[in-house]
Amino acid sequence: MANDTIDKSISNLNRADKDYQDFNEKFNPNWSNPAAGKIPYYTTGARCLIKIAGKQLAICQDFRWSVSYNATPIQTIDTPFAWDIDVGQVNIQATLTKISNPTKGPEAEGIFPIMAAAVHQPMVELQVLYGVPQGLNDVNAKSYSKEPVWLSLFFARGMFVSMSNNATLGQIGQLSANFVGVAYQHYVAQNFTAYGLTAMAQELADGTQDAIKNVTGGFL
Repeated sequence: MANDTIDKSISNLNRADKDYQDFNEKFNPNWSNPAAGKIPYYTTGARCLIKIAGKQLAICQDFRWSVSYNATPIQTIDTPFAWDIDVGQVNIQATLTKISNPTKGPEAEGIFPIMAAAVHQPMVELQVLYGVPQGLNDVNAKSYSKEPVWLSLFFARGMFVSMSNNATLGQIGQLSANFVGVAYQHYVAQNFTAYGLTAMAQELADGTQDAIKNVTGGFL
């Protein structure tokens, strides 16, 4: 039973890796060939679409997000170097700025909870979609598809915890809101391979483990 589970996991990783390779080959032909001339990707707000609670957010001028982990080095005796890093809580934050709509408040767009239900406000799903025209990165493409392929640049679940608005003479009113998330996901292919016997044997063969032991005072 355990072997079947491992085989299935490996099969899923291989399939995900193949999908990742196919995606890169589709949008950037010959991307794996260093000698091939290819156009690099770049991000622009003109191709982005913001969705909050499944609904498109209109006239979003600026959107920024950050994800960070609280990391604490673990110290040991008889060495000034940290032995390991303890990863703590994750901090997910986002800030958006949009043109104010005087006929629709931020509560109606999911950007802020209503006052009576702030404590029990359900979390919203926030998503940044990026439209890639088909053939955009193909230097030999004759034309581009009008219908882009939408990629999910960023996805988070959480709630908006603060917002500010303005009505300034001679300026368009802007609304700014801050988001705090409890979970996130980027559009990336990720896999994790733990250090196994092969890696340890290679380190011993190269002598790197002994070198680290001499410098840091470690006991492995």
